[in-house]
Amino acid sequence: MKNPFKRNFQPDDANRPVFEDGEALTPDPMVADEGRKKRRKRIIAIILIAAAACIAAAALYQKSKPNLKHITTARITYGNLTKTISADGTVQSKNVSVVADSSGSLIQSVDVGLNNTVNKGARLCTLVDSQTGQARAVTAPIAGTITHVGAVKGNPTSGELFTIQNTGNLQIVMQIDQNDISAVSTSQAVTITADGTGGRRYTGVIASVAPTSTDAAVGNADAGSSAMSSDTTSALSASGTTSVSSGSAATFQATVDIARPTDGLKIGMKTNQDITVENRQNVFTVPIDAVTKDANGRYEIFVVKSHKDAPKTVEAVVVETGLQNDTHIQITAEGLKAGAKVALNPASLEDGQQVQE
Repeated sequence: MKNPFKRNFQPDDANRPVFEDGEALTPDPMVADEGRKKRRKRIIAIILIAAAACIAAAALYQKSKPNLKHITTARITYGNLTKTISADGTVQSKNVSVVADSSGSLIQSVDVGLNNTVNKGARLCTLVDSQTGQARAVTAPIAGTITHVGAVKGNPTSGELFTIQNTGNLQIVMQIDQNDISAVSTSQAVTITADGTGGRRYTGVIASVAPTSTDAAVGNADAGSSAMSSDTTSALSASGTTSVSSGSAATFQATVDIARPTDGLKIGMKTNQDITVENRQNVFTVPIDAVTKDANGRYEIFVVKSHKDAPKTVEAVVVETGLQNDTHIQITAEGLKAGAKVALNPASLEDGQQVQE
C-alpha cells in the first residue's frame, strides 16, 4: 500500500518540509542550491537568445538600409536681385576753395585756425614780398569752414595755404577701383554708412565720375599757381586726397549727392558706399553655391524631391544664369517654383540619387 505521507523531493520544494513515515525531514541544502543554479542558467540563456535576435535584426536593417548622400539645402526664391559694388569715400563739401601761393613771400601773420568759420573776404594771413618788402593780405574767396591750414608764420609760401569748405552743403567723394569703374555711371543709387553716426544709413545718387584715374589727375595738377578757387573735383586733389602709389591698381574719383537730411555727417568722415549698378525684378534666384556644370558644360541645379515611404532624391535641372551678386544668382528654367529646395555644393551629386538633409 502506498504511503500517503511520502512524496518525492523536488528542487522547487527545497524550502518546504518533507515528511517520511510521518516525520518531518530537513531540506537538503545541496539540492536547493542546484535548483537555483538551473533557474539562473535558464534566465541567462533567454537573455542571450534575445540579445542575439536584436543584433541580428539590427544587422539586417543596416544591410537593407539605403546608402543616402548627406546634403545641405537652400530654397529657390522669387523677387528682386540687386548687384552692388562697394567703395570707400570721404565726406567733403560741394563748395571747396583752396588758397595757395608759391611766390616765396614770407608769411608775416596767420589770422585763422583749423575749423574756424570765415566769411567771404575775411583776412586769412598776411604776406611780405621778399623783393619789395611790401605786405599784402590773403583773403577768403568764399564763406565756409577752414578745413586745412598749411600756412606757418615765418615760413615762405610754397603751395597750399588754406582750404575752405562750406559745411552746410555736403557730398561724398569716392575712390572707385579700376575693375569696377566700367559699371559705375551717374544717377545710380548709393547707400552710405559711416562710423560715428549711430548706424544710420544715408542715400544719394552719383553726381559725377572722373574720366581719368586719380594718378592722372594728380599728375596734371598745376602746382605752380599763386592762388586758386576751384570746383570739388580739382580742389580735392589739392586738398589731401590720397593718390594711388605707383604699381597699384588705378582708382577713379566719383562724387555722390547726399539726400537730405545729412545730420550726423561731418566733413572728413570716412564712409562706405554700396552702389547699385544693376537691379532685376521678379526673377528666380538661388545661392551661387547651388549652381554647378554638367558634363556638357551646361549650368544645372539639383532640386530635392520628396517621396512617400521612400528616401528623398535629387533631380538635375538645366538652367540659364543671369545677373549675380556676391551671394545669389539669377536662374531661368521651365517649372521652377519659389520655395523648392535645392542642394548646395552639388558637384558630386547625380540625377535621381537618394539623399538626406
